[in-house]
Amino acid sequence: MTMKLSAAISAILLLRGAVSQYCPEELTQSEVFTTNEDNTLTLKYAVVLSSFSGSQDMLCAHLESDTDGYIGFGISPSGTMDDGEAIIGIPDYYENNPGTVLKYELSGTSPR
Repeated sequence: MTMKLSAAISAILLLRGAVSQYCPEELTQSEVFTTNEDNTLTLKYAVVLSSFSGSQDMLCAHLESDTDGYIGFGISPSGTMDDGEAIIGIPDYYENNPGTVLKYELSGTSPR
């Protein structure tokens, strides 16, 4: 089973303050990662630079994996989970179900 999330759903607007900016129809940059279990994760992305004063740049991305599990992407200003944001996709286990994508605001860290 391949987890495929439509480009419209998986477009990621992670940076706050994006105003009237849009993701391009085609994401031209890509990276392919291979896991220890020989599954692949493909990240297609574009960085949209702000054209408005006072607004921020925007990251648009599409993740696709050939695994049956969840996939996710996170970013934070400090490099830790605290004050970060994450997008997590749940696979399409059932026919005619495109999967579910949710955005989470991360507000803490766990003790090590």
